[in-house]
Amino acid sequence: EFVGHIRGGSRKELVVRVLQEFEDKVLPLSGKLRESVIHNDANDQNILADEKGKEVIGILDWGDMVKSWLVCEIAIAMAYVMLNKEDILKDASSLLKGYCKRVQLRECEVKVLRTLIACRLACS
Repeated sequence: EFVGHIRGGSRKELVVRVLQEFEDKVLPLSGKLRESVIHNDANDQNILADEKGKEVIGILDWGDMVKSWLVCEIAIAMAYVMLNKEDILKDASSLLKGYCKRVQLRECEVKVLRTLIACRLACS
């Protein structure tokens, strides 16, 4: 119902395609996706790093925390990393590699990851 409020035909078409992909690819697997309480807004503004900027020492802004699919946590973080970048895959793939050292994604979660990233970017 909110798609009608999007200005610009190409943006609206893109969002419609992403929503259709969500219905076609994500919803059929929804029963297999693990659920968890997630931060739901992991981005560079909500991460505290050590003085050298090498290690995460804290996370801020827990106001968006929800129970959702676990894979959404990394999808949202990857979407933020991709915003306004020339090489969108460089940082996103590094983030995913680090995440998977701690949380192993299941095959069904890997299948929906790209679509969930696109969904978050469509919201942004």
